[in-house]
Amino acid sequence: MSSAAANTKTDKEHIQALYKRISELENEGTRTAKVKEPAPYDGKRDELRGFLTQVRIYHKRIGLTDDSERVLDASAYLKGDALEWFEPIARDYLENSEEHQEDETVEIFKSFPKFEETLKNVFREVDEQ
Repeated sequence: MSSAAANTKTDKEHIQALYKRISELENEGTRTAKVKEPAPYDGKRDELRGFLTQVRIYHKRIGLTDDSERVLDASAYLKGDALEWFEPIARDYLENSEEHQEDETVEIFKSFPKFEETLKNVFREVDEQ
């Protein structure tokens, strides 16, 4: 075997080793801990603070930063009285262009803090700080 042929084989082995290492590095990022989704919220006043905290943690962990996407995501965890309250707002957002949406819908979907504030106003006890 000539030295050129030996070098070529070595080069191929080296390239294969590099591809293998690249694959290992790419897969490292997928081995992160599974992100727990928020528990559904049904409108119970004593569970609101925990729900909102879980949603904020979840959004931070998955890198969700767009306010309208955060509102849509959080609303997917509403059920019972909370869903009954929010469902008309969600339908308005999903079915109408912004110029045909209610003012409340536009405000809530433009600002996740506004969504939180509105949810608190509807479901939090009046004297809770």
